[in-house]
Amino acid sequence: MSGPSSLFKRALHTTRALADEAGGSSFRRRLGGQSSSAAATAAAAAAATATASTSTPRPAQPQFKRFIKGQYYSPSTLNLEKLSPGAAEGAASRQRRPAPPLLGPGAKEARKADPLHQLGLRPGHPSLHDDSYKNPVLLANYVTEMGKIRPRNLTGLTRRSQREIGKAIRRARSMGLMPVLSKKGVEGWKGER
Repeated sequence: MSGPSSLFKRALHTTRALADEAGGSSFRRRLGGQSSSAAATAAAAAAATATASTSTPRPAQPQFKRFIKGQYYSPSTLNLEKLSPGAAEGAASRQRRPAPPLLGPGAKEARKADPLHQLGLRPGHPSLHDDSYKNPVLLANYVTEMGKIRPRNLTGLTRRSQREIGKAIRRARSMGLMPVLSKKGVEGWKGER
């Protein structure tokens, strides 16, 4: 929280301390006979401009009311609008952001985006025509770095494909084709590790 005003206060404080240590008169002589308060102000302004030019500007943050330990407050004083008008606007804009879906896409969207559904692959049902349950490269795309099966809201699969991909991953782990606690050693379609 170091803005230009706090830098100015810090510079002012240090120049006054230097003036007091130096006895005041010799410090004033070095600054051309100015008084200590005028010299301190000039030194602080120079320090503030030097540090302000090197630092990046930060967005203005709302100033909140300070609370005192042991003092009782009524619930109306804890209203966000009364504490800081700018904070209430920021909180309102954060609440408008839509949350990511918890369960995944709808059936129509999932059928369009699901590669397993489009290709007719059923990794949960082993057959002579479909051996995708033994393909760790395919299954690794639906596992996190720590080895957890990705949820449907992240994979975008249909409900049926999500169940089958989970079944195929568990089957591949039990057969020793995939590591249980990581994704290491299995490359994905795009060369991801």
